Amino acid sequence: MGQSIDGLLDQAVKHILYLKSITCRAEQLRQWVHKEVAARKSCRSTDLKDNCESGASWAFEFGSEFQLCPIVVEDLPHPGHLRIEMLCNEHVLFLEIAQVLSGLDLTILKGAMENRSCNTWAHFIVEGTKGFHRLDIFWPLMQLLHRRRKTVSSKI
Repeated sequence: MGQSIDGLLDQAVKHILYLKSITCRAEQLRQWVHKEVAARKSCRSTDLKDNCESGASWAFEFGSEFQLCPIVVEDLPHPGHLRIEMLCNEHVLFLEIAQVLSGLDLTILKGAMENRSCNTWAHFIVEGTKGFHRLDIFWPLMQLLHRRRKTVSSKI
C-alpha cells in the first residue's frame, strides 16, 4: 500500500542532503558575485586596457579610441554557470534579454541592472546545461541588439 518508514526516512535524508548542496552552491556563487562586483567597482576606466577582468573579452581598441563591447558572456568558476552583461539603457531591453535567456533554456540565478560609467548594464548569472557554449548565448543577444538598433534607426 505505502512505503515503509525506513524508505520514507531514506528519501527525506536524501532530499535534505540535496537541499544542503544547493545552499552551499548558492553561497559560493553569492560570495563570488560579491567579490566580482567589488573588484569591478575598484577598476578605473584607465585600468580597462590592463584587462582588469581576466578571461573576458569585454573591451577593445578601435583606431585610437577605446570602446566597451556591448555584450559580455563569460564562464564562471562553477561549471555550467555563466555571467552575462549587456549594455541596457532601456528597462524594456532588460526584459527582452531575460526572455531570450529563458528561451535558451537557461536558468536565471540572478538578474539586475547596474550603472557603470554613465551607462546602464543588464547583469545576469545563469546556469546552463552541460555542453552549453558561450556563443550559444552571444549570438541571440547580438541579434537582439541588432534588431533594437534597426528599430531605433528606422524611427529617426
